[in-house]
Order: sequence, then structure tokens, then C-alpha cells
Amino acid sequence: MNTHFRFLGLCLAMLCMGAASKAQISGAITVPSTMYPTLKAAIDTLNLRGMSGSVTVNFTPATNEVAPVGGYRLGSAVLNASANAGTTLTIYGNGNNLTAYTGTSATADGIFYIMGTDYVTINNLNLLESAGNATDITQMEWGYSLVKLSGTTPVDGCQHDLINGCIITLTGTYARTIGIRAAHSMAGTTSVLTTTGATVFSTNSYNKFTGNTISGVTRGIGLFGMAILANYDKRNEIGGTTPGSGNTITIGGATNTCYGVWTQFDSVITVQNNTFAVASAQNGTFYHYWPSNGAGDLTG
Repeated sequence: MNTHFRFLGLCLAMLCMGAASKAQISGAITVPSTMYPTLKAAIDTLNLRGMSGSVTVNFTPATNEVAPVGGYRLGSAVLNASANAGTTLTIYGNGNNLTAYTGTSATADGIFYIMGTDYVTINNLNLLESAGNATDITQMEWGYSLVKLSGTTPVDGCQHDLINGCIITLTGTYARTIGIRAAHSMAGTTSVLTTTGATVFSTNSYNKFTGNTISGVTRGIGLFGMAILANYDKRNEIGGTTPGSGNTITIGGATNTCYGVWTQFDSVITVQNNTFAVASAQNGTFYHYWPSNGAGDLTG
């Protein structure tokens, strides 16, 4: 009889452990720690379990990482459904560097993707190209990239996200490098998704990019919305209301045309208090800000 009860107790304990492992996350996460030895481990767990309350990820200083192949990919149906104005995710990078993996594509390698997750703040988390990535295939095209979670409409866009105080250093001699990018595509691809069936929730909107230092790029910040007027990206902000909250962007190092900021298919956008410079090695035409197709107010 005692053996029987011990067996039942063991089964109950295992069930409880399984339920706990699947419970949603809230509160503070420290990286590295026993449960989260790497930033990737913390992101994978968030994607798997979602959040029951606001989460802060504290990346301990002097804990630099090499990005996983394919880049960090924050976003899932579970996580995205749990993120809202009252349940936010904040990653404190504390000046740590995420160094690029060895790229596998000539057009679509990125270090860090936000895949449709809303209310994400990333502070002081730096992205660096690897010194060993010296070809079109191995080099990174993007630093931070805000993309859609799914290719099936209505797709899930990134909204109310903030990237602040990050240093992003890529390879300016490469023609397609963008420090911070938002696009109507999925992670790891340049393929533009369909706009059929899209809604306002499909857009990348209400995002802010402040206080970042971006260099080694042909486009510092590039925001590319959907080519349908009713669902343009809206109210994104590049730079803040004070000089200290602007971005410092150095473009160039290639013979290609370079842009500090490029926006397309957007509505009511703010670009202010940014500082632009051109690398001495730049041989092509350059523009500090290129407002392509858009509608509504432009504040600069």
C-alpha cells in the first residue's frame, strides 16, 4: 500500500513540475543564470510560455554573446497574445554586445528580429558585425529588424516597441546594410508579404527609435510599410523630443547610394533631433533623410 501511494505521489509531483514548466512568465529574469544561461534561452522560453505579467530581462554586464544562426527571434503566437500595454517586455542590455553569427545569405541575414511582438523595449543592447564576416554571404544585412510573425493575413505587426540607446555597427562596404529595419516581411527573408486581408494590426506602427548610435550601414534606419494606403504604417518616431534622444547615424563606406533614414508607405511620421554623418570612405550619393511614398503629416 505504501509503495502504491509513493508511486501516486511521484506521478503527482511530475505533473506539477510539468505544469510549472509551462506556466507563463512574469517578473525579473537574469541572464546568465541557471534557468537562463543565455539571452537566446530567455527568448526561447518567452516564446514558448508567454507572459502573465510584465517581464524584465536583465543581461548581466560583461556577458557578451554570439548570436545564434538565423539571429535572435523574439515572437510567437503565445508570446504575442500575452503582450499588451499592461503586460510589457523590457530587455536591459547593460552595454553588452551581441556579435553576428556567420551569415548564410547574400540578402537576408539579421542579428535580432522582433516578430510581431508588441510593447517590447530594448535598452542599451549593442549589435556588432563579426570581424570574420567578410563576404556578401557571411555579412549581416540587418541589425534590429521588426517583421511580421506570420505570412498568413492578417499578419501580426510590431506595435508600441522601443529600441533605445543601442550601438549598432555593421559593415558599410556592403550594399544592403540597415541598422534598424521594419518591413512587411518575415524573419530571414526579403520577400514582401501580400496585403490582401491585412488590417491595421498588420502594420508596424507606434514604434520609437531613440538615442541609438548606428554606423557601418548604407541605410541607418529603414521603415518599409505595406503598399496599401488604408494600412500604411503610422505614427512611428525616429528620434525624440530632445537632442539627447536623437539617433547618431553614420552612413557610407560604399559606392552605393546611402540614406540616413528611409521611410516608405508610412503615415504621420516623426523624424527629429537626429545627427547624421558620412563616412570618409563614402564614394556614392548620400541623403540624410529620404521620405518615399507616404501620407499624412511629417514632423521633422
